[in-house]
Amino acid sequence: MPYSAKEIEKIGHWNPSEIATFITLLLSKIDKLETRVKELERQTGLTSASSSNPPSSEPRSTRKAGGKIGAPKDHDGHTLEMIDEPDEIEWHQVQSYSHCAAHKQAFFPENVKAPVQYGAAGLLGALL
Repeated sequence: MPYSAKEIEKIGHWNPSEIATFITLLLSKIDKLETRVKELERQTGLTSASSSNPPSSEPRSTRKAGGKIGAPKDHDGHTLEMIDEPDEIEWHQVQSYSHCAAHKQAFFPENVKAPVQYGAAGLLGALL
């Protein structure tokens, strides 16, 4: 909808109702464009973390580089320590195999995934 200088000069010779109609059309167009700009500005601020889009929908430059998840780099780590009097002790049977009397093995329960962990009660407390 670009207008040349001569076309704009011609508008000045229109009757007032034609000019008012033309201005109303322009204002409507401006309003639509402003709405579109606001929507595009809103979208540029969104990432997969702040929208329902998956991370794969982001350009590579906006995604965080992969790496270790967890505490910050200089954080002093802490782990559960063995204590003299635990709250609970759970015993597990050691199994012997008939083909090798010296080979014995104990199996951890399915829910034990790490050498040191809080257990279901500790996990529930952390989630609450």
